[in-house]
Amino acid sequence: MTYTAMTYTTDTLPAISSVADLQRTKYTEKVNQDKRVDRAIGVCKKVVAAFSYSWKKKCDLAAAQEDHYLPKHKLISETPTRWGSRQQMVKRVLEQKRAITEVLSKDKKTRPLVPTWQDVDVIESIDAALSPLLEFTDALSGESYVSV
Repeated sequence: MTYTAMTYTTDTLPAISSVADLQRTKYTEKVNQDKRVDRAIGVCKKVVAAFSYSWKKKCDLAAAQEDHYLPKHKLISETPTRWGSRQQMVKRVLEQKRAITEVLSKDKKTRPLVPTWQDVDVIESIDAALSPLLEFTDALSGESYVSV
């Protein structure tokens, strides 16, 4: 991608942030129409919830992360009001997939939460689609002005 240097004034910043809002809204509308994406995101949310409500599963996840030489990261939940939280959740679930599968497979109550290969395929596609959008949103977000 080629980026050109632009100078921004206070008049153009609200218009640029509106473009980012529009991009995010259009993406969300299209994604919410696909049942495969809906299921994959639902699986991610349930996996994150299973680990957030159980201290035993958190400890087992930490042990599995050591066994598989994965970074000791916590799982991230999606927050509708926080831009990019869905992509962060998806990326973290993909990163910790082996440890998550190991821990959830041990307990027969949580075994159905183990993502299938179809879910993983859709989650990888979501990650690939959301990464550029997150970079675009971060580039246009502002710290010194309200961008919503």
